Amino acid sequence: MELYRAYNVLTDKDRKDLIRNAPSFLYSREELKEKWHSDFPGYQTHPDIDLEPVFASTIQKVVKKAEEASNIPLITNGAWLSFKNGKYIAWHTHPSHLRGRSNDYAIAYYIKLFPFFRNGCLFRKGFVPDLPKNRNKIEVPTQLVKANQNSLLMVRQNIAHTTPYFPFFFRPEKAVLAIDVGIRKD
Repeated sequence: MELYRAYNVLTDKDRKDLIRNAPSFLYSREELKEKWHSDFPGYQTHPDIDLEPVFASTIQKVVKKAEEASNIPLITNGAWLSFKNGKYIAWHTHPSHLRGRSNDYAIAYYIKLFPFFRNGCLFRKGFVPDLPKNRNKIEVPTQLVKANQNSLLMVRQNIAHTTPYFPFFFRPEKAVLAIDVGIRKD
């Protein structure tokens, strides 16, 4: 599996601004199901918040960090904020976006995580050990990739993934920015 990661992606202010500005854009699970006829694992914004002035420049900073980590020129196809607590599994891929452009990669930026829990992303094939922090790309065939707060993971758009499940009564909320990107062809 082709995987890229970056650490210390945003300033603390930018990261906290994403959380502070999110509430007026969030839909509940019920509202999302009614609007898009699909199950969602938590609260989520519409899929084009990268076009909202309050989020646009911060999202571009995340995409720039992904470009630096991967050495791939990227174009943003859409983005959304998601607030989850690990109660629901929602396997999915990112094949295309509502704007009609195909996606080449999916980025998950970890805004807010609860320490010492299963933070990161579950992939359907095998098991992924913790990756060394000094490597941006590694070929792995496997499943759980851990991530830290203020880090990002970028994978091919067709890799099935989900938020890790928490089988406990205590389920801390996590906030993630998902971004669909294509390879920029300038």
